[in-house]
Amino acid sequence: MTYEGRIKRSLFPPGEKYEYSNPAYEALPLIVESVSGLGFADFMKSQLFEPIGMQDSLIHDHNRPSIERRVMGYSQVNGGYELNDDDPLNGITGSGGQYSTLEDFYHWDQTLYTDKLVSEETLKRVFSRARLNNGKEIDYGFGWRLDSYKGHDRIAHGASWVGFNTAISRYPGLKLTVIILSNRAEYNPVAVSDQLTDIFLE
Repeated sequence: MTYEGRIKRSLFPPGEKYEYSNPAYEALPLIVESVSGLGFADFMKSQLFEPIGMQDSLIHDHNRPSIERRVMGYSQVNGGYELNDDDPLNGITGSGGQYSTLEDFYHWDQTLYTDKLVSEETLKRVFSRARLNNGKEIDYGFGWRLDSYKGHDRIAHGASWVGFNTAISRYPGLKLTVIILSNRAEYNPVAVSDQLTDIFLE
């Protein structure tokens, strides 16, 4: 089968089961650009970053914009650390490519308690579990994992790429958000996030 034939074939019928897909997220910027008429980086700047005060956030695409004081990614090798930052796929957006700070993430987190960016109805759908064709609910909404931790509803996601590991855990009932941004490939941000949550709960 040709490559073209492979990319046209679905792994399974829509709604039959759930499988995380980076390429699906990578298709979203193309849709945004087609609908808005803006490049994805410009759209994110004008429609998200600037309106809510994310002054130190940008999209790092194939233009490779200069970023002042950017943290580099590392991997632990033979008792030391080795630079692990570059990859031919670094310019791909949608599944990654956003550079930000803890302060900017705080602005974004607080905005998700309001309808400043999207309506309350849309946010409710975003934070609701998807349902398969057979009626079974899965622990994933629109871009968020939805579960509970020690009796508290949790909205979370994690990511890793080259020498970076990140995680965000939101507990709306507690108005608590734990954000971990690490520049070490072997770091476990989810475990640290749970430890910090335990300290808060105690």
